[in-house]
Amino acid sequence: MKTANTGARRSITDLESTARSPVGLTLAEALRYATRWRGKTVVIKLGGSVLEQASAATLEDVVLLQRAGLKPVLVHGGGIEISRMLDRLGHTPRFIDGLRVTDADTMEVVEMVLTGRVNKRLVAGIEAAGGRAAGLSGKDGSLLIARPHPSAGSLGHVGEVERVAPEVLEAMVEGGFVPVVCSIGIDRAGTTYNLNADDAAAALAVTLHAEKLILLTDVDGVLRTEGGESRLVSELDLPAARALLESGEIAGGMIPKLRACLAAVEGGVESAHIVGSRDPDGLLIELLTDRGIGTMVRSRARRPIRTTARYNGNPPPGIESAIAASEEHLFRNYEREPVAFSHGRGTHLWGLDGTKYLDFIGGIAVSSLGHAHPSLKRAIREQAERYLHVSNLYHIPEQAEAARLLKEVSGFARAFFCNSGTEAIEAAIKLARKWGSLRRGSVAPEIIVAEGSFHGRTLGALAATGVRRYREDFEPLPPGFRFVPFNDLEAVEAAIGPDTCAILVEPVQGEGGVIPAERDYLTGLRELTTQVGALLMLDEVQTGIGRTGRWMAFEHYRIRPDVVAVAKGLGGGMPVGALLASGEVAELFGPGDHGTTFGGNALACAAASAVLRTIRDDGLLERASSMGRRLAAGIERTAAEHPVVQDVRGLGLLLGVDLTIEASTVSTACRERGLLLNAVRPDTLRLAPPLTVSASEVDAALLILQEVLAEASSGDLHAN
Repeated sequence: MKTANTGARRSITDLESTARSPVGLTLAEALRYATRWRGKTVVIKLGGSVLEQASAATLEDVVLLQRAGLKPVLVHGGGIEISRMLDRLGHTPRFIDGLRVTDADTMEVVEMVLTGRVNKRLVAGIEAAGGRAAGLSGKDGSLLIARPHPSAGSLGHVGEVERVAPEVLEAMVEGGFVPVVCSIGIDRAGTTYNLNADDAAAALAVTLHAEKLILLTDVDGVLRTEGGESRLVSELDLPAARALLESGEIAGGMIPKLRACLAAVEGGVESAHIVGSRDPDGLLIELLTDRGIGTMVRSRARRPIRTTARYNGNPPPGIESAIAASEEHLFRNYEREPVAFSHGRGTHLWGLDGTKYLDFIGGIAVSSLGHAHPSLKRAIREQAERYLHVSNLYHIPEQAEAARLLKEVSGFARAFFCNSGTEAIEAAIKLARKWGSLRRGSVAPEIIVAEGSFHGRTLGALAATGVRRYREDFEPLPPGFRFVPFNDLEAVEAAIGPDTCAILVEPVQGEGGVIPAERDYLTGLRELTTQVGALLMLDEVQTGIGRTGRWMAFEHYRIRPDVVAVAKGLGGGMPVGALLASGEVAELFGPGDHGTTFGGNALACAAASAVLRTIRDDGLLERASSMGRRLAAGIERTAAEHPVVQDVRGLGLLLGVDLTIEASTVSTACRERGLLLNAVRPDTLRLAPPLTVSASEVDAALLILQEVLAEASSGDLHAN
């Protein structure tokens, strides 16, 4: 298959030439996998003599993968060349537990070799193979934020990856370049660190939501001794990989490689591979065939390739059991989709049958950090090991810290913590009524609310909800609410009376169909409430905590309400809500006025703090804004091609799509193809993916949605 490089570019059809080889690729296999992974990211780490030789064949294969629609990202170290340069300069390399001791002088040499020689050589090789490459180190764009290695006292400038800022990489990939990253990091103070390239590749794979991590190295993979012979282990699930590390059977450089594979898969990467360099087509064989030639690490046993999630009308046995158990033991107050999950990572969920889904509803705008986010897992685990709950009889440091962070991001002086959005609204209603009684002298304080709104299902919040079908079976409801049309400022002005104590609205009506408030409407409400001495209260249960690309949706309107209710995304999946206020409004509640047994418990508040810090430190507001624009623009392009799409609206990563057909039919068809969203109204789809969603995941979701809408437009859509 490999010939001397004559400058001719290879194409995917060149794979057909190896079809007769027992270890070669077949075109059918290659196209099947290439089709499945089109648009997906693959992180490839070059190491050992593979890196030193950096054969034209390997780099040609990287370019070929890009042409086949994959998004390759190269990572490299350069240990052999670093040692050679140090020896030439009269420095004796020293290692402790396989890690190079890196003093300041050595660090200069490391950076010179990696950025000035190895990185440039790889970039040139990709260019020579007909591709476009861009070289960078982890210092560029603060790509790899590092911290000292736990053994830094003896290792010097050896670090480990603390955080990845992927924006510069994503921009390169979107521009059609293959990024080539050398394993150098930088801390927040500007200190440079030498990073283990395997660990750096794993961290990048997790952050980029890569489909695969490939470690190309000198050895064929993980070897075990059986009957006096070394045998290649072709596949390991996570428990087996952990057990192998703990057993001491492997040693030397294979330890960090297997650890990197574990970290990648635990972080949500579909699979990680350790592949030897003896076969010139090893990279392609491992990626594009059923066989593979190295060691694959994945979360569970290998399953046949799936390109859709169709059940053909009959859910798999594991899902049938879950459905049967729900039907037998639970109240039947939910209309559930016929699917149940085993686990999730990032923006993906895995069904009990092993089907992988893109989660673009995120637990109804709850999973702000996606699934199994390392920061959230760590915070929950560490808090659970200390204590979970003591009640509000006592001071709770975790609660105070969460309130401090909310103040930092929202500007509100005080917080009351509860367990859900409806509880936050109940607290707001009580606060408003006390305000009306004490400040306006109202005997029967009244709150103006909007038609089409949804504020919760407890009686007070339900009484404020402007959708008749939610209220009618539960009347009589508490009085004191006056309904007016949403986005109608004149109607609000006409409804204001002497007993009006507050106006309560959503800046975006979520359950009402993802309908944003008009700018003049919210600014007008602020002016009206200020004039009459009433409170402006915003229900940001669904829109708050970064969902719209700002901490709070009201920031888009350049107003400041008196009271805000938040929940959903605040805990990232942990049940927690909060009511925020400042000034004299925040001083209204005294001891005994309001309370909760579980609200503000240490575990929920530790989770909330982790979510707030991660959104702040990882730049997720900017990501929500940019990915929301990307998603909306993609749907708008679809609307131009397919008349079933009538409108696209929303803010950030909360979008509604109006259709001319049943939204539930489209939602079901998307689920059958591996995309989760929901029909919020009979003719409206709602999308609310995690704030961590990547550009490649947005594009993958758009491909599925476009396919379904194209079938719907042609009348060929059939969903089970």
